[in-house]
Amino acid sequence: MQNWNRSSESSTKPIPKVIADLSWMEDSAVLGKDLSAELVKTRYAVRGKRNRYLENTTSNVTFHESQNPIKELSWEYRLLVLFRYWNIIEYFFPAKYMTDHNWNDVLTAHIPKFIEVESGLEWSKTVARLISEINDTHACSEWIPAFGDYGTDVMMSFIENKLVATNATGGIKPGDEILTIDGKHPSEIKAKVAEYFSISNEGGLLRQTAVYARRTNNQTITITYISDGNTKTENFPTRLFRNGGPTQMETPSTRAFNTAFQLVEDGTIGYINAGYYVATEASVMMNQFRNTKGIIIDMRIYPNSSMFSLTYGYFTNVIQNFSQLGQTDAHTPGIVYLFGRSNAYTSNYSTYSGKVVVIVNENTQSNGEYVTMQLQTIPGCVTIGSQTAGADGNISRFYITNGLQTVISGLGVNYPDGTETQRVGIRIDEIVKPTIAGIKAGKDELYERAVELIYQ
Repeated sequence: MQNWNRSSESSTKPIPKVIADLSWMEDSAVLGKDLSAELVKTRYAVRGKRNRYLENTTSNVTFHESQNPIKELSWEYRLLVLFRYWNIIEYFFPAKYMTDHNWNDVLTAHIPKFIEVESGLEWSKTVARLISEINDTHACSEWIPAFGDYGTDVMMSFIENKLVATNATGGIKPGDEILTIDGKHPSEIKAKVAEYFSISNEGGLLRQTAVYARRTNNQTITITYISDGNTKTENFPTRLFRNGGPTQMETPSTRAFNTAFQLVEDGTIGYINAGYYVATEASVMMNQFRNTKGIIIDMRIYPNSSMFSLTYGYFTNVIQNFSQLGQTDAHTPGIVYLFGRSNAYTSNYSTYSGKVVVIVNENTQSNGEYVTMQLQTIPGCVTIGSQTAGADGNISRFYITNGLQTVISGLGVNYPDGTETQRVGIRIDEIVKPTIAGIKAGKDELYERAVELIYQ
């Protein structure tokens, strides 16, 4: 989630990008004349800024309905949940037209599932399968009970199309290939993740598979792996995930450089870790980096602070429009407006003259993607890495029912020329991915390539 507020920067006149087809309201042969007339009247009714259900804020559409306290769900109520969620996506999801399946077909496919399902675990799974249809990693909800609450300390990642360990735990060493986890092949786990979680793109799917491959309902997990050419099976202890269990948002670089900024490569290069960066330290940091050959900005962990003033105060004084924002309209449901960008910012700082390299990968999501788009306006900036998460936009939260809350990307983000970032990810100048050999050698190959580019 990013905390961008449209009122903080001016926007040009909105342009309709998507207009929902509401002609069905006028089909009096199906609806009857009275109902059709009432629907048309409602469509064009004058609405205030906020009503009982939702409002347009400065950053997205906000929903105000609270969770429904009903415990036992009749089939009629289950259908109401389906229809309500379908309509929220139909009229208030800026990326509805980018889903894998036609949204009209999604409704008809899920009606029998919502009628037949019982309450309890299967109900939650049925709702999860519906949410997965929007292909939006922002909606990847932790409440989905498909993988368990315990996790192992064995970190994993898909590298060269194999699931490999990225740390040493027990007998496992970095770069060892994971063959099965509790008897399940990585492809089985991947299919289960795709079934229950909303994922924007393949990179995000592999990321989430590596996360949930480590999860179980048991206090041990059995992993079969290949180490030094030998196949081994080992039981690993687990710990309760929600009580400080390990996270996947770690890379060799962020573990090695766990401060906001520092000089590296014998003081010739500056390194910024977005996950620790604090905007108030920008002046101190840039004074320290003033005479370096280049600066590496690592966006592989979620940004801790805005980098707007850093970008346009220390790297360039020329403000550029770096995005178009797509927002649905609470006043006229079904329309997605594009807002151009117009910025006002001044600085007297002598801008940095060295090279700038930004590192991204599948962990770069939401505000990480948005901040990277800002950084890409720095003259000569080079972005390296692999496809980002493709979930770049403020989120809108709402309850489905009975304490189950979900979100959508409530604000679409495009490049100024209209190029999509939702599902696609941000632009990359050079694809660089880690290798199994690099993991075994303890290298961060993306960081090393960034250093090479600065020295060229």
